[in-house]
Amino acid sequence: MESHVHACLDSSQRFSAKGIVTKNGNLEGTEHGFDVVICVTGFDTSFRSHVPVVGRDGINLQDLWADQNQVESYMSVSAAGMPNYLMYGGLSYPGAHGSLLPVSELIANYIYRHDDLQMAARAEPQMGMKPSRKNGYVPVPSATLDQFLTLNEIPPYFIEAFDTGPIRALFCTLDLGRILTLLKNPRMQDYHFEYEGNRFAFRGNGFTTRETEERDLAWYLDPKDDHHRPRLQV
Repeated sequence: MESHVHACLDSSQRFSAKGIVTKNGNLEGTEHGFDVVICVTGFDTSFRSHVPVVGRDGINLQDLWADQNQVESYMSVSAAGMPNYLMYGGLSYPGAHGSLLPVSELIANYIYRHDDLQMAARAEPQMGMKPSRKNGYVPVPSATLDQFLTLNEIPPYFIEAFDTGPIRALFCTLDLGRILTLLKNPRMQDYHFEYEGNRFAFRGNGFTTRETEERDLAWYLDPKDDHHRPRLQV
């Protein structure tokens, strides 16, 4: 901290012509002069959507996350009971852990790979986080972040607009490199699949687009043509 900077932990009493007057207990506070005052508390910092998000059994995520004990996510991307609902910039989004650009690209790629793996098996309309994974995953971030954050009587943003409670706003580690590793590939074993129809329909009808388009059927002999591998037809 620079020599001309100091932290004032007194509560704010009122605005003045020059800045803010703080109060320490029953004692009259001190006037602090500022050129600019930025208010960063008192806002709704919860992650509740402004539009209804209805999941399994008619559960509305707006109502579920109104209770701080139910505000939970998996890898900042999935929410329990919300199949096929993937969040970008959602709960515990790792945007405060370093450069925003690689994190944004990482989350977008994670969601893309998530959808790509799901859609590859064409008979899987619903894919959601397993409740058992939620129960094991959620306590870990709070236990980890308690080592890094100091909480006082001021309701901080990191515990999501509640006076007390677990830390919701940050990812489960502060190391950007660790985040890049964790979100590199979706852990499909942490998701539950519900099938409609034959779960083996991903095999297609026995033909590929390369056959019907009368293209090279020996594509695998040329490594340069690997990215043109055939797709199954349904």
